[in-house]
Formats: sequence, C-alpha cells, structure tokens
Amino acid sequence: MNKKNKFIFITLIILFNYFILICLNFYLTRNFPHDLDVATKKGASILSEKNKSLNQGLDKSINLPVFPFYYLINDFYRKLSNDNKIMPLSLMPNKSYLKCDEGYGQKVIETDRYGYENDDNIWNNKEIDVLIIGDSFGNSFCVKKEDTINFNLNKNYKTLNLSLPGNSPIVYASIFKNFSKIKKFSNVVIIFYSNDNIYEKDNIVDQQYIKNNNKYLIYRNDSYFIDNKYLEFLNKSEKYELEFFKKENKKRAAFTRRLSKHLKLERIRYFFKFFIYNLNNKVPYSSKLTIDLVESYCKNNNCNSYYVFIPHDVSKRKVYLNKSYINKLNNYLNENFNKKLINTSEEIYLDQQNNFAIEGHHLSAKGYKIVSDIIIDNISSKVK
Repeated sequence: MNKKNKFIFITLIILFNYFILICLNFYLTRNFPHDLDVATKKGASILSEKNKSLNQGLDKSINLPVFPFYYLINDFYRKLSNDNKIMPLSLMPNKSYLKCDEGYGQKVIETDRYGYENDDNIWNNKEIDVLIIGDSFGNSFCVKKEDTINFNLNKNYKTLNLSLPGNSPIVYASIFKNFSKIKKFSNVVIIFYSNDNIYEKDNIVDQQYIKNNNKYLIYRNDSYFIDNKYLEFLNKSEKYELEFFKKENKKRAAFTRRLSKHLKLERIRYFFKFFIYNLNNKVPYSSKLTIDLVESYCKNNNCNSYYVFIPHDVSKRKVYLNKSYINKLNNYLNENFNKKLINTSEEIYLDQQNNFAIEGHHLSAKGYKIVSDIIIDNISSKVK
C-alpha cells in the first residue's frame, strides 16, 4: 500500500470512528439529557403557561423564577453573575412564582421575607425546631403545599425550609453559613440527591461565600435583610427571564445548534469526566464542606444533625450513580462524626411507580410523605 492509499485508509477509519461517536453522543443526549436542557424545556413550558394565564386575564403578579442554579450552569446567567460579581442565594422576597407541573397541575411558589417557600411568620421565632436545606427534593417541588416535607414536619415541629430547585452542596453550605448566624436551630436536616455528587471547588459560590466570606444578609434596625445589591441583581435577572427563555428555546431548537453539540461530542465528554471523577472514593469537596459546617455549628450550639439521601427515578434518570455517592457520604460521616447517612432508597423503591411523580422526575405526594415520616422518626428518636 503506497503512502497516498495508506493516508486515505487511515483517514476513513478515523472518520468512521468519529461517526460512531457522533451516533453515541446522539443516543446519550436523547436518553440522558443534561439538567440544563431539562431546565430550559421546563422554562419554556412555564413561559407558555404564564402567557396562557395572562391571556386568560388571570393573576398578572405571578413571575417566572430565576433560581440560584441558573447562575452556575447557564452561560447567559453565569456571565451576568460573573460580570456583576454577584451570586444570589434565593428568589426575590414576598413574591409569587410559577413553580412546575408534573402531573398534578401548575403550582405557585409564595416566597417569604428572604425569598424561600415558608410561612413568613416562622421567622418571628427566635429558635427553630427544624431547619431543612436541599434542592428541589428538599423543596418538595411540584406537589401542592399540603403534601410537602415542610408542611408534614410543621405538624410536629416549627420547621424552616431553605431549599430551592437546582441547589447543590456548595449552595447548601453558603445558605447555612449565612442563616445559621441569625437563628438558632435545634435540628438541622441536609437533603442530598444523587446529582450532588460533584466537586464545585472554586466556582463563584465557593469564591464569594466560602473563600471571601461575603454576607447575603445585612443587619439594620434590629433586623436582618437581604443586602440591596442582591435584590437589585435579582430584579434585573427576572427582567431578562422572559427574553432569555424565548431566545434560548429557539436556539436549542435550531438544527445548527443541535448539530454542533453532537459534532463536539458534548455528552460523551460529560460522561467521560463524570465516570473518571467517580473513580475517586473521597467525598466531594462541597458535600464535605456542608457536613463540616453543620457539624461545627451543632457542636457549638447543642443541636442534632441529619443527612438524608433521596434516590433518583431510575426509569427517567439513569445517569446518576447512587451507590457511589451514598458510600462516599456514609464513609465520611462514619469515620469523622460516627454518624450514618439516612438513605431513603429502599422505602422509595418499594413502590417506585407511585412514589415518583406521574411526569418529571421528582417524588409524588406519597414519596414526600415517606421521606417526611423518616425524618420525623429520626428526630423523635433523638428527643427521646
């Protein structure tokens, strides 16, 4: 075989293998979508729902939410955050937001004075029985208020929930660091989910709230308030929201945009990094940070801590490695604090079809009730 034919032969082999990788990337993209794609689709759906509501002359005060995780995983909001050197930890206070619909009808978030989904009067208590911090599962996303973890726990304990959709452990740590200074908590519950198995060191949240010790709250006239710079930034972000989802959804629907993602092998590269990362048996930096902050607080304030793991719906989210993350958390808790992770997987998977939502990947009302009962049982056993 002469040099020319050899070159052509090698080129064809490379192109063939590249074509196979593109096909694999297409399969992974279709069957294991990135959270950002899911969020954008949900945002477009929420936008459609909001427009429909407005056209029907319904409540025009309901807004589209800009959750903290947007500033971490979306190019548009990440640039906005980095350019302004601001990273909010909540939604706007005292506002109504469209939430989601996973088969039980469209829900609405009513935020409290600090931008979380609580009865605002809970903040009038000097001491709170239970603090919950987590992501959309901790927030009990997509079910009515009466079916949430927060509502269930409030039947027994004064419960404050600082969970928001998309939050990750570095955000848990930052929220806890700020709010543990203004209230005393008897019990602290951190809810982990399988996609919390990420590193997060040196991102904008870590730099601002952990490294630089920025304060989200300011003390004025004997009360704490969200610093005005964050409120102004949140207001600006919400004004961009409608425009962003309209443009972004069109971009994602464009053939050239979708083709570019496959040519760059984006999902294959993501999975490669994901599985390489999971070869490391150490608990991720941000998960460790959250645990360490909570344990230090409880040691100094005589409180009890609980770390709860909620599994993913394997029929809809097959990408996350439950077992790997569970082992990392359990080993760290056991070796350093003689504690065990409260793993709800067995109870949730007993009836997966009914414990997860009809649509989407969150828990159903029944699933959240199971998690609530497990938390209550663990807290009551400590009280005894």
